Amino acid sequence: MWRDEVTRQARRISRRLMLRRGAAAGALGAGLAAGAVGASPAPVGAALQPAWRTEHLEVDLSVDPVEPAVITQAGGGPPMRGDWFYIDLNIYPRGAVGGPPIGSYQCFGAWTHDSADMAASDHRLTVVRYQFADGAIMGLINERDPEPAEGFMGAVIGGTGKYLGACGTFSQLDVSATPLIARAVFDLMMPNMGMGM
Repeated sequence: MWRDEVTRQARRISRRLMLRRGAAAGALGAGLAAGAVGASPAPVGAALQPAWRTEHLEVDLSVDPVEPAVITQAGGGPPMRGDWFYIDLNIYPRGAVGGPPIGSYQCFGAWTHDSADMAASDHRLTVVRYQFADGAIMGLINERDPEPAEGFMGAVIGGTGKYLGACGTFSQLDVSATPLIARAVFDLMMPNMGMGM
């Protein structure tokens, strides 16, 4: 009788062990099958690449004369809270305004405080697009007149082309009032697309 009990326990243990091994083998097989069907082979050395890459980018913005479009609720006068605006500028390599542009800049948004309110923490909430030949960077930032010396920190909210999947931060700093020159400084993180992601 004692041997019958030991034999039953051994069968239960070995049945559990076999079920565990079977489940593990099934999961491994499913993973291999999914990898064989769904993913293209990774390039040699791809396993050694980090999942993300970083890039620091600085460009200058300018056009002369600048003619922003402002839509005021009152139909004229200085912009007030709730008014809308749009402006576009040329993008140049840092320090090379006047040479050939390398892209175009567009921004639009709403006035968050009256333009005459010098005590306001910011004046505008702005959506921006930096369009380059190899892709675009989009962002969201506050602006103020005059701009604080350190500028505002904005959020990179996406990109296209070379900048696909971009996230990070950027600032826009006034460099010169006449002619108007602003500098955009980006610290970007982008996924390495060569990893079969």
